[in-house]
Amino acid sequence: MSHNPFLIYVCLGGDAYEGDWDQDRRTGNGTYKWASGDMYVGQFQNSSLHGHGRFKFVDGDEFEGSIVNGNFEGTGKFQFASGNIFEGNFKSDKLHSGNLFLVEDGRTYEVEFSRGNDIRDGFRVYDAVLFDTDAEGNRHEVRRGEFSHGKFL
Repeated sequence: MSHNPFLIYVCLGGDAYEGDWDQDRRTGNGTYKWASGDMYVGQFQNSSLHGHGRFKFVDGDEFEGSIVNGNFEGTGKFQFASGNIFEGNFKSDKLHSGNLFLVEDGRTYEVEFSRGNDIRDGFRVYDAVLFDTDAEGNRHEVRRGEFSHGKFL
């Protein structure tokens, strides 16, 4: 099955791929649907998620941004089902640093995440610190705590 420009492939476990195909590999643009209900639409390289893409998770969370060798890496946007939105940097499949819009108060804060789970493991629990900048340009800590599934606990 070599040099096929387009393929629809359903795996035995229920996963499915529809998109560009070259030398028995997902390459170019395509859609991958997991049996769990999660879905990815974007770029592939050597059968790995690679380039720009969009994930829709079955729990309602969504990601759009840079993916390198199957990991969220670089810049992107993660919208939680709660309505909160993180825009910023991802490292090794984890939220890292950027801006967090909180629906509860309608404000955007700088945020730094640490000790987190991989985004796709389903838990999405992090230690987080929020910062705000006052009128004089001074940065100060606003909130610190556990951030899980898009909300502070």
